Amino acid sequence: MWNYLCAIGFKGVQSAPEKKLWSILSATSKEPSRERSVTLSDTGGIRRIACRDFDGGMGLAQGGYVSGDRFRRMCYYPFVSGSTLTKAEKCEIYPRHDGISVLGVWDYAAFGCTTIFHMVNAWDCMQHVPLSGVELKTVGIRLSGLCAGGMVLIPMDKTEDERKFQKKYLETLHHDEEAWMNGNDGAASRRVMRQNDLSGRAAMRMWGIDDIYTMIDTFFLPEGFESDTYQILGDITAARQVINDLTQERVWILDISVCGTIITVAVNATDLRGEPAIDRRFRGNIWLQGVIEVGKK
Repeated sequence: MWNYLCAIGFKGVQSAPEKKLWSILSATSKEPSRERSVTLSDTGGIRRIACRDFDGGMGLAQGGYVSGDRFRRMCYYPFVSGSTLTKAEKCEIYPRHDGISVLGVWDYAAFGCTTIFHMVNAWDCMQHVPLSGVELKTVGIRLSGLCAGGMVLIPMDKTEDERKFQKKYLETLHHDEEAWMNGNDGAASRRVMRQNDLSGRAAMRMWGIDDIYTMIDTFFLPEGFESDTYQILGDITAARQVINDLTQERVWILDISVCGTIITVAVNATDLRGEPAIDRRFRGNIWLQGVIEVGKK
């Protein structure tokens, strides 16, 4: 969490004395933009999450327990909220060891793997924690991510027909991946054939002068030792710059189309190489986050 404070405009805090961070945490917890408290049925204690919102959907959340008139901070985390709702019928949630922050676990076919993300709106399901493996009926998930360092790449040269073909291809791919995850034998066979075909074409092109970024225009890959960190490459569909009103640092808020899914990414302007623009591409490692829109039971 400390490594990603820079993504929402607290880069100066990371290089400053530790007491500067605690002064900011104390100030934001005393004057939160919103907060939520839940009384625990087993102990009678009070669990509290307080959030200080900034421009661009960014924020700083703090969680802990209330004892008398004192708030005991157990964790804090920066976040940015996603802009686009991705359809999802269900998602499981698991509490972290601090008992406050929550992980979402989502079998999402578009990414080809079980997607694990930090749940931004944990306060909306606090009544379910500390139960593990609770399955929520959901309307959708708004994916987002914090990036401590990224790069803007030039776009791939595509005709309008090629763009339409890629969109249709991704829709077919997502449909087959969902069918494969549900045990469809035909989808499993098509998946193997598609992977073999892609491997063959990639091998032939690598004998030429092409580099990896002229062959691949988007990917979503697990990165590092943390379960909720990923490396992404995708097209920039929206870009705007905001300012953290506490530090006056500039932050880019980018909407990235990754494998046909929009992920909203926050990255400090000083940590981004290149100038973001629509249709250019973004590559970087992100701490994946998500806002779960809960449906009616």
